[in-house]
Amino acid sequence: AEVREGGHGFSGRTVTPVAIALYGLGIAIKNQDLRDGVLGCVASWASESALRNYVIYPLVGRLRPDPDRGHSDDNSPVGAEEGDQYVFYAPGGGWGKQSIPAGHVANVAACASFLGNRFHMGVVEPALYALAAGVGVGRMADRRHWASDTMLGFVLGYAVGRNTALRSARRLRNGQSPISTDHGLLLRPGQAGVNIGWEWAF
Repeated sequence: AEVREGGHGFSGRTVTPVAIALYGLGIAIKNQDLRDGVLGCVASWASESALRNYVIYPLVGRLRPDPDRGHSDDNSPVGAEEGDQYVFYAPGGGWGKQSIPAGHVANVAACASFLGNRFHMGVVEPALYALAAGVGVGRMADRRHWASDTMLGFVLGYAVGRNTALRSARRLRNGQSPISTDHGLLLRPGQAGVNIGWEWAF
């Protein structure tokens, strides 16, 4: 219930204060791994969300199991009919046609994948993936996504998180900041906090 709509683990309102607190703790105790973990999750989430919202959803749409958010004449969930899972659109459309890939499970899987591939998480790693799976099951129970949407969302999140983790680890091995770019916005962890600025390579 906690990872379904209305639950404490459903929205970012619960996760955001925890992430801010962990990042603040990382600054206070000068722990770069803790700060990199938070920023890596944010970077993975932002990359995966941008790909979904600005590339995939506008190009291809799929009808959700309940495209009307349960709003019917008698306020009961709208029943999916046989064949609804095969209804696709090109280009995509609004919320009711944004079933594929599943976004909430992709968000959690991206963070879990980043942390699992970037750090040695031990027994926490399978717990993170179990949380992602729970979110996916919750979204199917809420009739927001089909099972195949959930699997594709998990794969998307895992792939983006893993790629972000590998790039972060490579920069760290090369003596570069794990969170930096060749040009543009600079977000670099420092000894006492984080340095924000702008840089241009030429």
